[in-house]
Amino acid sequence: MKLSFADDYTFTVSFEKPYPLFLTVLAKESTGRPGLDRPSFIEPFRYLKDYHPAYAVSAKLEAAIAKNGVKKWTDLWDSKGQIQAWWFNPNMPVLTAWRVKTPPPSDTVVMEHNPYYYGVDAEGNQLPYIDQIEHRLFQDPQAINFMAIQGETDLQNRHINVANFTIEKWIKALTWSIIPNLNSKDEVKQALFEDIRFGEALNISVDRETINELAFSGLGEARQASPISGSPFYDEEAEARWTEYDPDKAAELLEAIGLTEQDGDGYRLNPNGRRLSLVLETRWDIQGELLEVVRTYWQNVGIEVLVRIIDRTLYQQHVDTADFDLVLDMFDRSSVITAGPLRFLGRYGFAPSYFNWWSTNGKAGEEPPKDHLIREVWKAWESAQTAHNLEEAMPMRSRW
Repeated sequence: MKLSFADDYTFTVSFEKPYPLFLTVLAKESTGRPGLDRPSFIEPFRYLKDYHPAYAVSAKLEAAIAKNGVKKWTDLWDSKGQIQAWWFNPNMPVLTAWRVKTPPPSDTVVMEHNPYYYGVDAEGNQLPYIDQIEHRLFQDPQAINFMAIQGETDLQNRHINVANFTIEKWIKALTWSIIPNLNSKDEVKQALFEDIRFGEALNISVDRETINELAFSGLGEARQASPISGSPFYDEEAEARWTEYDPDKAAELLEAIGLTEQDGDGYRLNPNGRRLSLVLETRWDIQGELLEVVRTYWQNVGIEVLVRIIDRTLYQQHVDTADFDLVLDMFDRSSVITAGPLRFLGRYGFAPSYFNWWSTNGKAGEEPPKDHLIREVWKAWESAQTAHNLEEAMPMRSRW
């Protein structure tokens, strides 16, 4: 990328090769990304120059390092930096609709209307309409339930189980999904997860409609992890794939794979004679009922599943190191995939080691077999990034 300035308010970006996705990426990244603690594409030079050795007075920079309790100047920067991350720094000029007023570690994090936000409505009124937002931090997940019961919350997304409350329903670009690990360190399990018949059997052996009624009060939609309706990448066939409940066919598929033998408890045996037992992990303790129902369905076709609800740090560690069998998580970022394709490329779940190999040009992770289908996904994404225009890039959606 090359950057040039026509004047104080105009800059031009150019690339050596076509990059039709740039505006999509810019729209996502330019005002803080989807999140509260990440730096944006455009940063305030006059403010941040005092924290960079190329511009700052050494004594003032050292004083800032000491004041913020960090070891070196780079610790002041990036998504966790006490200066550049606007989530932590009330003095950081931002382009976002709100700016932090009372940062963590306060029990109540307060955000206020940013008077310099560039957005206005159709009548010319300054946005946003809401002047202040309070985020009450909590440790115990039950605490958020008590807040809701007592009428102390106006809006909440995460950590709320829809089965417990009367809620306003909306469409979200995520699907609660159980994700198998194609990079499992257990060779027997890894081979099963790579077998498309096993994936189909796991899917059609659970009754999604019953799960919707029991775990989501009928407010959800039985579907497959895929782009949501309304997305330019939506595919009706992909959404419906393997969603019909058919335990008899599931049993046939498992036997066709070779899982024909069962022990005295009715659980299927691996080719090595041991019981096939899978561990299903999640950080979402609010979905315990959902997991219990799924566990029962899989038990009915002879697959033992052990459910573990673990804290987020351990969960993330297991996903990053591919040290898991199955995880329950939200398969999100599925509205505008070109703005956030990582889940589809293997990260955060189904092939973390393959993704690390690809994203580091082979310096880390594990190389997939030459004929592995994930290479087709990567090829489609690479082609989209260098297409001559957005229309040429978009046909890749049929390959997801």
